[in-house]
Amino acid sequence: MLGRLEMSVEECIEAYRLISEDVFVLNTAERWWRIATLFGWKAKLRPSYDAKKLEDHIKRLVEKHLDGNPDAEMRDKRPGACKVAVVAMATENSEPQVLPSYYDSRNNMMEGMKIWEAARATSAATGFFEPITIGPHKLKFVDGATGANNPVRELWQQAQRQFPSDYDLAPRLGCLLSLGTGLPSQKEWTGNAIGVGKRLAEIATDTRRTAEMFGEEHVNLSEDNRYVRLDPLDVGDLKLDAAEDLSTIARRTDSYLQKRPQWPQVLGIAAHLRALQSTF
Repeated sequence: MLGRLEMSVEECIEAYRLISEDVFVLNTAERWWRIATLFGWKAKLRPSYDAKKLEDHIKRLVEKHLDGNPDAEMRDKRPGACKVAVVAMATENSEPQVLPSYYDSRNNMMEGMKIWEAARATSAATGFFEPITIGPHKLKFVDGATGANNPVRELWQQAQRQFPSDYDLAPRLGCLLSLGTGLPSQKEWTGNAIGVGKRLAEIATDTRRTAEMFGEEHVNLSEDNRYVRLDPLDVGDLKLDAAEDLSTIARRTDSYLQKRPQWPQVLGIAAHLRALQSTF
């Protein structure tokens, strides 16, 4: 779900498959450019894929699920609407920026932002897609990987700010499920840039460290399976832009989830979700 865009897990997986099979495909000229960058003929890292293709796919999804309006706003003003946010990096100050579907008095610079713009911003991986400029202040964004690849702390801060200052969030929390993508290998990066592989490894290490530290800071949530981090390690060896590997990702993820301690954690999260669902 992104704002008012509601899709089932199965619909999301199918949409991701269709997008990957179209967006992560290079024409002849793009293939030659890729070879040139790999051999160092062009020192500057150039986006590998056409961001316009990605934008068009997202717009079609929004149009399909929101009464034919591809430019629906991210802000959901319906009473009691589910609060949703994504994270991107503002290139001007290299700071994580939360892009919410709800009103936030400290974050009012993105008024009028569209759902597809928020999705594009949080997907603008450096080396894969060019940044996107959005909002009345023309802010430029890339995805949050370099500053908030695991935005669990940003999520916690946002949740706390939605309640009164004397509200103790932890004992009232139903569950918090954090999903990782495993440890990426150096081969995963597309393009030619010194130290990129090393930086990817650092990002993955930071992501896992963030998850561990958050668990230690909220031991009560971890002990009764109300905070669970699932991070299928073997999946991290696959390339982000390899659409042909989606079936392998599914198999490895399924194998990971059926092992301990993941399987009991999954059952615990499912139980908490069922209990929450019964209260609505």
